[in-house]
Parts: sequence; structure tokens; C-alpha cells
Amino acid sequence: MRVFCMLILLTGLFAAGCTQADKAKDLAAELNKTNIQKVSNAFSLYGNMNNFKSPKSKEELIEYIKTGDGLEYSLDVMGIDKDKFQDMFVSSVDGEEFIIRYKSRVSAMGGGVPIAFEKTGVDGIRRVGLSNGKVIEADDKTYERLMKGKVSKEEKGDTLSDQADADGGIE
Repeated sequence: MRVFCMLILLTGLFAAGCTQADKAKDLAAELNKTNIQKVSNAFSLYGNMNNFKSPKSKEELIEYIKTGDGLEYSLDVMGIDKDKFQDMFVSSVDGEEFIIRYKSRVSAMGGGVPIAFEKTGVDGIRRVGLSNGKVIEADDKTYERLMKGKVSKEEKGDTLSDQADADGGIE
């Protein structure tokens, strides 16, 4: 939901010619710096645009990103090249393809659903990408809990409006 709300907010800011548009775009860039964030957020975009249903496979998500109607602006803001999206399923940390929880449902009322998981990680730490753009560095115990979809409020992090306020606000 965080990504969806952010995209709606950004669309409004750009359409209104708001002077804070650059700040909003910077926030979007911050939430989409890494492959794990881009894949998790693309998964969320799919859910938000498809009645909160999740893609059933990597192939379905890739096809949606490549051919979905009206996604150009969202993908641009997220820094996703639809023709290269399939290459983003690999971790820059361990070089392995992410494990994706395709049975995850992105809720209209809250973000922070664990979506993308590094297989190996480094030094006993594996990153987990949430549906709100946040990335958690997880030890084995935390990783297994997140793999079951159990995430704490603290791990989910701030809402988009909290983040905007912390960054000086978006008007």
C-alpha cells in the first residue's frame, strides 16, 4: 500500500506542478534503490492494481510489468526498465536469485508484507524485501519467521506520511 499511496501522491504532485515534486521523486528513488526493493515494490504494484491478488509466478509478474496498461509512469518513478525487469530478481549481495513468496497478499490497509528473500546473504545475514520498500537484515531465526509472513510493527517501519514528515514534509 505504501508504494501505491506514494505513486498516487507523486502523480498528484507532478500534475499540480508542485515545487515539492523533486522531494517526492527522491523519496520514491530511496524506496527503490536495490533489486530487492524493486522486485518487492513491483509485486506490490501488481497487487494494488489487481484487486490485491498476488502474482502466481515470476513469469506472471514479469509479463505484467512488461505489458500492463498504465504502468509507464509508476515504473519510471520506481526506476524499473520494463525490458530489463527480469534481471532484477538477482541479489547484488549474494548473486543468487531471490526467493519470492508468491502466495503473499498485499493489503489495502497496510504495507510491510515480506516478499523477496535472499537465499544465502553474507556473514549469516540475509536481506528480506517488504512490500513497502523497506529491507530487513535478518539472522536465521528472523528470516524463518519472515518467510512465514510474520512481521512485527517495528519491522514494517513508518508509513509513507511518517516518512514524508521525517524528511521535512511533502506539500
